[in-house]
Amino acid sequence: MSSTESDPSEPEFIEETWDGQYDDPNAKIVLMSSDGVKVRLSAWNLKKKRAFVSDLHEVSNSGDTSAPIPLEAPQHVLRAFADLVSSSTAPYFKDLTTSDYDFLFQICDKMIAPTEHDKAIDSLATQVERFPWYSFVVASKFKNVPLAKAALSKMGGEGDSPATRLPNFAPGDLDEVRPSYILELIRCRLSPTMMYQEWDLPETEQQAYVFADWNDVAKKFSPSE
Repeated sequence: MSSTESDPSEPEFIEETWDGQYDDPNAKIVLMSSDGVKVRLSAWNLKKKRAFVSDLHEVSNSGDTSAPIPLEAPQHVLRAFADLVSSSTAPYFKDLTTSDYDFLFQICDKMIAPTEHDKAIDSLATQVERFPWYSFVVASKFKNVPLAKAALSKMGGEGDSPATRLPNFAPGDLDEVRPSYILELIRCRLSPTMMYQEWDLPETEQQAYVFADWNDVAKKFSPSE
C-alpha cells in the first residue's frame, strides 16, 4: 500500500468542534448541538435539583468521561442554554427567534432544569414587544399569567397576528392556547360592550364590537385554572 493511501480499515479521524466560549476542559458535562458543536458545562452547577444530571455527575466523578448528550438544537441555542446555566439572572437574548425559544424550552425539559426554564421565561418576558402573540401562547402553555399580561400589553402591533383577528379567528390560530386563556382574552378584549346595533331597516341587525385597549386587557386578564 502506498504511504499516501489510507487504510480503509482504520477509522476516519473527525476533528471535534467546541464552542468558543464554553469549552473549559475541567467542566464534566458535554452537550452537543444538532450541527455537531460541543459545549462543556460545570457538572456542579447542573446537578443541583436535577436528578438526570446528578447521575451524570456521579459518572464523571468515577473517572469516566461522560459521552456527549446530543440535543436537537443549533449551536447558538445550546449556547443560550449554557448562558442560562451560568447566569444568576435571566440573560437578554435579542437575537433568538420564536423557533429558538421553542428549542430552548425543549432543552430545559430534557435536562430537567426547572431553574433554567424559569430564567428562559424571564428572558422571553424581555422580548414580548417582538413576539407578543408567541409570548401569550407560551404563557398559556406554562400557565404563566404575568408573562401573559406582559404580552397582552404589547398586542396590536403585529401585522398578521391572531390578536388582530379577534373575535374572528382563523383556523389554527388557537390550536396551542388553552381554553381558559382564550375565553379570558375574549372577555377582556370585548367586555363589556358586545352589543347589537339597530339600522334603518328594522329587520336587519348587525353585531358590533367595541374593543378594550390592550393595556386594559392586560390589567384585567385573570384566567381560571
